[in-house]
Amino acid sequence: MTYLKLNSALLAASVALVGCGAESGGSSSRLTLANPIADIELDRGNELDYSIPSDVCTTPGGYSSASTVITDVSNNLGFQFNHYTTGTSNGVAYSGYRQIYGYPTEAGEVSVTVTCIDQGERLTDEFTITVLENDEAPNASISFPFDFGDYSSSTSMDVFGNFSAPVGESIRSLEVKIKYKAGYSTVSDISGVTDTWRRSGISLDEVESISVTVTAENDYVAYDEVILNNGELYSTSIDDYISDIAVDEATGDIYVHSDGDYVSQIAIKKFNLDSGESEELSYTADTTYGTYVRSSIAIDTDNLYVSASSGITKINLSNGIETVLSDANAGSGVALDSTLDLIYSESDDLLYAVQYSNHTIVSIDPDTGDRAVVVVDTDEQPMSMAINESTGSIYYSRGVNITGDYILYEYDGSSSTQLTYGDSGAVSDLAYDESNNILYYVDGAGDLTSYDISANAQTTVVADLFALENLNGLTTPLIGLHYHSERNLLIAAGKDTDGTTNLLLAIDPESGNYAKLAEGN
Repeated sequence: MTYLKLNSALLAASVALVGCGAESGGSSSRLTLANPIADIELDRGNELDYSIPSDVCTTPGGYSSASTVITDVSNNLGFQFNHYTTGTSNGVAYSGYRQIYGYPTEAGEVSVTVTCIDQGERLTDEFTITVLENDEAPNASISFPFDFGDYSSSTSMDVFGNFSAPVGESIRSLEVKIKYKAGYSTVSDISGVTDTWRRSGISLDEVESISVTVTAENDYVAYDEVILNNGELYSTSIDDYISDIAVDEATGDIYVHSDGDYVSQIAIKKFNLDSGESEELSYTADTTYGTYVRSSIAIDTDNLYVSASSGITKINLSNGIETVLSDANAGSGVALDSTLDLIYSESDDLLYAVQYSNHTIVSIDPDTGDRAVVVVDTDEQPMSMAINESTGSIYYSRGVNITGDYILYEYDGSSSTQLTYGDSGAVSDLAYDESNNILYYVDGAGDLTSYDISANAQTTVVADLFALENLNGLTTPLIGLHYHSERNLLIAAGKDTDGTTNLLLAIDPESGNYAKLAEGN
């Protein structure tokens, strides 16, 4: 196996053994932990190339053990492994690697367990690899695809990601490698792009892994890799009726809220984009609103907010306790009625609730629950909204039912201006790409659509993406939609076009390719 190496002087300066990190495990009458492996420290942007010594453990007489291999790695940060060894010692099977190498994808700590085996006896040693943050290193990432997901929706897909140079430096090279299951690889040197990279026409069914390597002029390297498990979904299912989604881009967590005819059917599922782990969120629910439909959720750093018909609750993500934040008995200001959409704005630290029955958009203080009217639409009912965090402009949709029109508006703080309209029915959720000034929504025909505000242009991204559902007597696509600004993709949840299966999707807004990440009934 071949791989890139930095010059030896730079590597020696940036990778250091920093004292004894040995923690022996198990016991053996035959094996002695003679040379415990010291902890390793290196800067992000440099390559690790470390082979496990053969004399970590010795046998009587001072001889090296028969085999010493890496048997466990916790919190791996993109390192790779080589020299796989397997065998049997006095009837005891063993297997593992003897080399750990590669560029770390991020700063952090990796715990490595090494096992010595001789004549059926085992003894373990543990050490830590600490990757230090390095402002002089570039950044590189793969936004799409993921390690998991079902990509069978298309045999020819785009793969893409982001990169950046350290301050004061430029990028020397950007290399994307596609490794195929058939045993060959293609390597593309990409030039002439800024911030994002992309390769098109890739059949992911045939791909084993994708990696990107970015080298800055100062010789520091950024690396990211995805090892595909095509067809593997999150283990947690999404059942009953999807209300909305909320995404914490800092942690990679996606929250999907669903409910049904009974309190017991109310659930929030949590999915992590980075780890592939998922679970049902455990929290102590407030019972004030019983079986009232929960129409939307929003998230800040510490809390998840849930809208019921005439109130907003707040789930503390640290202690898992839900309380009423704002309603007739909590907070002051205009009454809430038929909240259809709820978002959190980081720039002004406020929640915004779209009030269908009151024809208003209301701001809510996330600490006190106090409410104030921000937008009044005297003609039609607002249904969904998004916000430009830089300018404070509010984008919102009007719409009544599947046979009516939808209209998108921009409220600039003083007045509303019509942006665009369509005759395919109501829009129940909006997502906004601030860097490109584009709104995304699923219309009453179930089509995922983009509206470029600057160009005043509508485009169908994916036709017939979701089925139509009912919400408060309105026939609309009942979905959750979020534009992930770090990954440059859309996260969406809704019913498939037959109306039988709930889907959680990651969608490339440029090509329309998407991955199914989770499903349910």
